[in-house]
Amino acid sequence: LIQLHPELEEAAHMSGASGWTVAWRILIPLLKPSLLFGWLWMALLTFRELTIPIVLFSADNITFSVVTWSLWNGGSLPAAAAVNLIMITMISPLVIIYLHYAARSRMIS
Repeated sequence: LIQLHPELEEAAHMSGASGWTVAWRILIPLLKPSLLFGWLWMALLTFRELTIPIVLFSADNITFSVVTWSLWNGGSLPAAAAVNLIMITMISPLVIIYLHYAARSRMIS
């Protein structure tokens, strides 16, 4: 929001647009690429994070990263690779949908 100049909002208000119209027709379309990329980045970092889940896991709450770490330390490398493959399979559709939407909206070239 800092990079969007206030004159855009002022011009819309001077043209008779309400606050909701300014947000819906000016601010959201300009912020959409940043918000979508930020969401995708946070999703990827969440799946990749290992240190906090290792410290905070319990028997009732076991994450993919804890399972992978346990399998890796236990010497079961094929099973750890399979868990990571499942994680990649879960994330890939989200990345593909984002890239398709971004290319269609000309957010990326």
